[in-house]
Amino acid sequence: KGGETLGIANGDLVDLTNDQPAVQPGADGGGGLGLSLWEARTNYVLHNKAYDNVVWSTVVSGAAAPAVTADYSTAPDGTATADRVIFPATGAGAVSILYQSGGCPSTSPIAMSCFVRGLDGGGTIDIGLGEGASGYRGGPCSFTNTSWTRCYVEGMETLTGGAADFFFGSGSAALGGTPRDGADILVSRCQCENGPTVSPAIP
Repeated sequence: KGGETLGIANGDLVDLTNDQPAVQPGADGGGGLGLSLWEARTNYVLHNKAYDNVVWSTVVSGAAAPAVTADYSTAPDGTATADRVIFPATGAGAVSILYQSGGCPSTSPIAMSCFVRGLDGGGTIDIGLGEGASGYRGGPCSFTNTSWTRCYVEGMETLTGGAADFFFGSGSAALGGTPRDGADILVSRCQCENGPTVSPAIP
């Protein structure tokens, strides 16, 4: 199932050095900051700030390919590394996605996420995993143009026992056929990790 965390501003995401404690607001956004403790996690998505890199490929059927512009704007970590990605509208039976082969681990459960911000209003993209003949699975995420949204899908199970592909975009044809409007977005820090829930962003 897809979900989202809203209201993330430029500079809200901070990379920590070794032995630096992590703090963050509570789940309801109220009160003060608390210590954030997590087990060790690995982000299997490579080049998660460079969607024009050769490790990223496209799947296109019945629609145009996504268009990527590198380092277009400011990312949630305050650096000028957010890439612009324009996805076309996709009708029933169409798909236009960016994916990374082997971008998700081979063991379950799996959690996936991306930071997304609209450039031309709000909208919906899809995020999930692909396993060849087993198809694509995941969920939708709604985003706005007023702040960053962290799109996520949690608790996914592998079907084939091998490394899965990570994808995002107008993947509706693979995820049940719901048509999608076009999306003009900024994207940063996609990740796919072992675990039932999404952990803090992993470089």
